[in-house]
Amino acid sequence: MKKFRRYSRMFLGESGATFLEYAMLCALVGIAVAIAVAAFGKQLKDLFNTMSGKVQDVNSQMKGK
Repeated sequence: MKKFRRYSRMFLGESGATFLEYAMLCALVGIAVAIAVAAFGKQLKDLFNTMSGKVQDVNSQMKGK
């Protein structure tokens, strides 16, 4: 029962409102990231693959010297 009272005070007080605001902000950021990845996923994959290939090419050239 003590835990319930402590949690109810936390959620009913100002700290509970702050917690809820941060939780909503995190949820919105997560949704925005998910939408961005869904919209640009293939382009991001292609970009990372291109950059990876370039890094491997430079690495191969440096080993050859």
